[in-house]
Amino acid sequence: MTTFREFRDGPAGDLACRMGLDISGCISWRHFTDMAVAYNNCEGRLVEAGRRLYGIASTGEKPVVCALLAAADFAWLADELCDHPTSLWWQLERTCGVHARAVAAAILRQD
Repeated sequence: MTTFREFRDGPAGDLACRMGLDISGCISWRHFTDMAVAYNNCEGRLVEAGRRLYGIASTGEKPVVCALLAAADFAWLADELCDHPTSLWWQLERTCGVHARAVAAAILRQD
């Protein structure tokens, strides 16, 4: 089972931290989303950080960044970053291991 805890404690937590968002204390998807929205309300920091990180992320990290943003209620930004509707699916085909589990966790949203 892929849960929020695995998402938080895996590469998604590391990527969130690289965006300036420490989710280590989050206990649920709702808590994560609320924290991300509040963080972005401080001068759009999540949006800016998400764009910056996506530009330098590895092939395996890019889908996790998009999943993280979508789970944080910023799906519009994840769509924008992928440039083309099929781009995310192309990336997901090349994602495996902990990165694939992080994306699956964001899709399932199981606490």
